[in-house]
Amino acid sequence: MIKKKGFTLIELIIYVGILGVVSLIIVNFFGVFGRTRAQNEARTEVEDNLRLAIEKISRDVRIASAISLPAAGGQSSTLGITIGGVSTTYQISGQGILQRVSGGTVLDITSNKVVVANNSDNFVRTDNSGGNIRSITLQVNLLISYASQGRPDFIYSNTGKTAITIR
Repeated sequence: MIKKKGFTLIELIIYVGILGVVSLIIVNFFGVFGRTRAQNEARTEVEDNLRLAIEKISRDVRIASAISLPAAGGQSSTLGITIGGVSTTYQISGQGILQRVSGGTVLDITSNKVVVANNSDNFVRTDNSGGNIRSITLQVNLLISYASQGRPDFIYSNTGKTAITIR
């Protein structure tokens, strides 16, 4: 009796079909994994920059001796404060938030991976006077988006709002 060596055509077709299905599942898994990683990266970058910007601006406003911009009852995309006799300006540049300290020092307090919306109501000032107590409330409104460069997996934005009252 002669033994047959090798595979029949049917066996090869079944093998190639099973291999194709398994390969498709693996490729699909890595695609989902990559999109999830991209979305998490965008979310983390936006949330970190938003938290840092709100905390830094809030801290500086609380220790400020004066707020020059926006004017009383006004709103602006620029915040001007005085800390210990030194003038400091926060400006929404369309790309990020720039901190300018008199003397020329300019710091970008947001990363280059995010974009900050430049709105006229980024900083809203309300002066309150009741009796002998005078206070200023500054509302900070920031909309930060991930600079996704057209990649739909990286699209993410978030809004941060806070109100700081100083006396």
